[in-house]
Amino acid sequence: MMFWFQMRDKRTISAGFSLLLLCMAVGCASPGPPRPPSLNLSQPATDLTAQRVGDQVLLRWTTPDKTTDGLPIKQNLTVRVCRTAFPAVAGSSLPPGANLAPPLLPPVPAANQPTPPCNEVLRVAVHPGVSTATDSLPANLTADPVALLDYRVEIENAATHTAGPSNPAFSAAGTAPAPVESLHASAIPSGAMLEWAAVPTLTRGRPAPFLELNRINSALVAPPRSSTKAKSQPLQLAGAESPEVHLRASSPATGTIDPTARFGQTYLYTAQRVRPIQLNGHAIEVRSVVSPTITLTLRDTFPPAAPTGLATIPTTTPQPGIDLSWQPNAEPDLAGYIVYRRDLAGTTPTRLTPTAIPGSAFRDATAAPGQRYAYTVTAIDTNNNESKASPEAEETLPNP
Repeated sequence: MMFWFQMRDKRTISAGFSLLLLCMAVGCASPGPPRPPSLNLSQPATDLTAQRVGDQVLLRWTTPDKTTDGLPIKQNLTVRVCRTAFPAVAGSSLPPGANLAPPLLPPVPAANQPTPPCNEVLRVAVHPGVSTATDSLPANLTADPVALLDYRVEIENAATHTAGPSNPAFSAAGTAPAPVESLHASAIPSGAMLEWAAVPTLTRGRPAPFLELNRINSALVAPPRSSTKAKSQPLQLAGAESPEVHLRASSPATGTIDPTARFGQTYLYTAQRVRPIQLNGHAIEVRSVVSPTITLTLRDTFPPAAPTGLATIPTTTPQPGIDLSWQPNAEPDLAGYIVYRRDLAGTTPTRLTPTAIPGSAFRDATAAPGQRYAYTVTAIDTNNNESKASPEAEETLPNP
């Protein structure tokens, strides 16, 4: 009996030793200490931005898809939008005539001070991904004096708990610029002419805001697609212009030229007035509401300049004729020239060139000896826009 127990103990020890060697070779999982239950708190947003447009502040951020424990978020989330208004501090670069906000607003906290408590102004339901919210400002924040607006968002779980506020995003209280009215566009030889109604003269010494025009080429606007992945990819055309172009005009101008607009393209234009403000070290723009969109199809209906320097000379070699020459035109879309001849006894010129000729010279080999003619030349572009006629040049082919 004793021998059996000894053999069993030896087999047990041998099996345990073998298991230890196996764990050392391939590794054995250790459960470790028990983990506490997840609080299901969303990670805070880190990319909050704020843009003042009219009497609203447009907020944008990315709602994380992980909890603070690194687990996927599987529950509904609510964001509370926090807004705190601070007065402009001494030394801020304000437009001339702008007043500081009344002292009843809380002071701006120093960098090492704790984040102010959330002054909730809005609650929105969100999902992981790009999220937006719009804060409609109360009347006391939509008129001067200017003040700094500090925004943060806190993402709540189903139990209304949060992991803390997002990064701050700054905007400004104060009077927004007047919207752009009567925006219209027309084609000119050098591009597109944009014009709008004048804004009333601003008071209190504030400089007029500048005007920003946004142009989109309608051919580069992506059509609706069913795939979410496809929607996130901007449409790009090889060799095409930038899909979106921004132009700037200073007040009190009521018009500007878009020199990069190209003939044959259709453009969508909108405009905003922008009031730049420096508040407590923050550069902020207060924008007007966006103007209605206008559409311009840029068609080339502009003829080239009339050719100049037309000269004629009769020649008898190698065969009789009248040679013409003129100064070449410089238009980039020039297709060529058309030559006309008029018998001085008549009034209607005859076209001598059925198609446009590329060079700035021509020989009239059909001239009759002893007959006096008046010649003119026109220029024509690739869109068949023909210029006015050059001044006439008279010539006679001598009799043989």
